[in-house]
Amino acid sequence: NADGGTRRVRFIDEARGLTPRYVVTDVFYRPKTLPEEISRLYYTSRDYNLFEKEDLIWKLELEIVKIQESQSGVCANDNDARMETVDEEDKRREKLI
Repeated sequence: NADGGTRRVRFIDEARGLTPRYVVTDVFYRPKTLPEEISRLYYTSRDYNLFEKEDLIWKLELEIVKIQESQSGVCANDNDARMETVDEEDKRREKLI
């Protein structure tokens, strides 16, 4: 503890004078986040712009698939079309990275 005091855990059962049902055996703390790492915890405006572009591309590709289906007269399952566009989007994202 920062103020040099002792740590104590109390359960509701103890407050009522009953035998506690739970026992704390270990306490784990994560390392402090370094100041230079804090900015990586949040999305940047560049990230948001990329998300918007990816969403637009996904919607356009889905619309293209629907138009192609209507022109060919073959109506595939919408889930199949979505899976195709998701695969294409993954490939495009890999190229960007």
